Amino acid sequence: MNENTIEINDKELKKYCRKIYTVVGEKLIKEEQVSSEIVSNYYSKSAFYYKKFHSPEGAIHLPVSFSEKESHGEKLLYQAKSIDKIINTHNYSNILELGCGMGFNTNYLAKKNPGKKFTGVDLTADNIKQAKKNATDSDNSIFLQGDFDDPETIQGKYDLIFAVETLCHSNNLIELILNYRDKLADNGRMIIFDAYVKKDAKVLKGEFEQKAYHLLLWGFALNQFQKMSDILDAEKLISIESITDYTVNVAPNAIVFQKAAIKVLRFHLFLKLLLKTGIVSIAFIKQLSAGLFGPYFGHTGYLGYYKIVITK
Repeated sequence: MNENTIEINDKELKKYCRKIYTVVGEKLIKEEQVSSEIVSNYYSKSAFYYKKFHSPEGAIHLPVSFSEKESHGEKLLYQAKSIDKIINTHNYSNILELGCGMGFNTNYLAKKNPGKKFTGVDLTADNIKQAKKNATDSDNSIFLQGDFDDPETIQGKYDLIFAVETLCHSNNLIELILNYRDKLADNGRMIIFDAYVKKDAKVLKGEFEQKAYHLLLWGFALNQFQKMSDILDAEKLISIESITDYTVNVAPNAIVFQKAAIKVLRFHLFLKLLLKTGIVSIAFIKQLSAGLFGPYFGHTGYLGYYKIVITK
């Protein structure tokens, strides 16, 4: 297999599902109910691994690649640079990020646009603490701890509202979009980068494809991936300006993550011991699970990665 080919096929799903179950316990995984506490704990515990293996600057989203010559850091900046272009095209001055994580995108944009105001909101207290620490070089960004799934907690009007791989945690995506669209100033926009179940996705087949998908959700601390069909069905209601498919552009790095997960899981019995003794956290195993199965469902055409632009 070349470096852009997934390492797991449908015949191997059973083997890798069982490896994850051996480490954590199938019953424990099945019984976990996703809540705001589970999500917050996941990101708090995952921060170390993101900074150690993914981005020292605190990015927690997928890199978007157009060339093998680009560095990993350049790929991680794609979403922020795309948003920066829209800010400057429309001369936006008041910008809100939903689910800002450790502040990677908001801090980059604030430093690039010193005359504009940026607000980042995140559920996780540790993320907000890190985001504020990373904002020491700029005085035009503020970070607030709060649940973006409750729009009433966020006041004011904004020229631009954006979210990078965070609205997947919403309990009602369409309602959330409509509520935040009401917070847009005239000529304002929302920009959403995220993974969705594709409109033409086939029904998951077989016991272990379904189990692998559940392990993928568990790995991302999600109840579900949002469906592109729901977005398209509400197109007139939410005023979609454009939808861009970046599935092929996130695939190369997703496959790198998958290969790394496979290497670690060669020692799954030792990993079980490390988890039991507290040397590694359950968040690390979740990241392995997400990295393991994500490329499979992208390759089969079940999931896609998109940028959605919504107008006032």
